[in-house]
Amino acid sequence: MNPPEPRDLILRDIFTLGVKVVRRPVIRGDSALGTTPQPEPLAGIHAATTLRHAASRAVADCARYAREDGKTWTEIGAAMEPAHGEDSAFLAVASQMGRGPTFAWPCPACGQTVIDYGPEAGSPEDQETGHGEGCTRLAAAIVAWNARWEDGADE
Repeated sequence: MNPPEPRDLILRDIFTLGVKVVRRPVIRGDSALGTTPQPEPLAGIHAATTLRHAASRAVADCARYAREDGKTWTEIGAAMEPAHGEDSAFLAVASQMGRGPTFAWPCPACGQTVIDYGPEAGSPEDQETGHGEGCTRLAAAIVAWNARWEDGADE
């Protein structure tokens, strides 16, 4: 059995939110083939935008867990649909906090809250502020960053 299409899942969730239902012809303008239940348009718009905001929050939560687990913005962007580059993946979940876009996540290695300024900030030392003294995750990220530059991967 094939998984349901995302549009069908959203429509089901719109109905689950209890919107008013109207009957529409199966083929627009021709009710001879019967009708199908559809959300009342304005209530459907309200429910769909509510779901869109909830989905955005879920993406941010998953991105936070991915960063906690050591995933890069490149990996996070590749998991998005459609795929995003590392900068646009970061901007898709970042917040504006006065110094430009940031994204906070707890570092599992040092237990501190890291303020992530994204790949545009450069090295992990500039990108991730707030790690505790001697944080092993930050140290490993710096080693990986330096190796990428030494290999010429970012030229």
